[in-house]
Amino acid sequence: MADKFKPQLEWNLPLSGAVTMPITMPSFTGGSMSGGQIGLFNIDLGNSSDPALERKLIDAAGSYGKQIGRLCDVVALMLKHMEAGTPLNPKDPAVVAFLKMARLIDATKDDHQG
Repeated sequence: MADKFKPQLEWNLPLSGAVTMPITMPSFTGGSMSGGQIGLFNIDLGNSSDPALERKLIDAAGSYGKQIGRLCDVVALMLKHMEAGTPLNPKDPAVVAFLKMARLIDATKDDHQG
């Protein structure tokens, strides 16, 4: 029986039309969950050479969105100062948040390797 039954949850929200969401239910007979799904909503982190490290980095430094947001904040600030010809203030909140995140990432990588 190669093709397992996968129940579909379907509901219609106001003005949204039909919404279909596949949900893999856990096997209560001792089998494993297909695809490694843990909850109803899961995020695929994509291919990684070290998934365990990726999980640790997200726990330590925040979601990818948060990390990208901090990076964007500090790059935008740097560009603003470059354009104005003014020095970057190392105490600016965007710089402080970015450097704190970078230190957390470095420490997590060091702990993971050592």
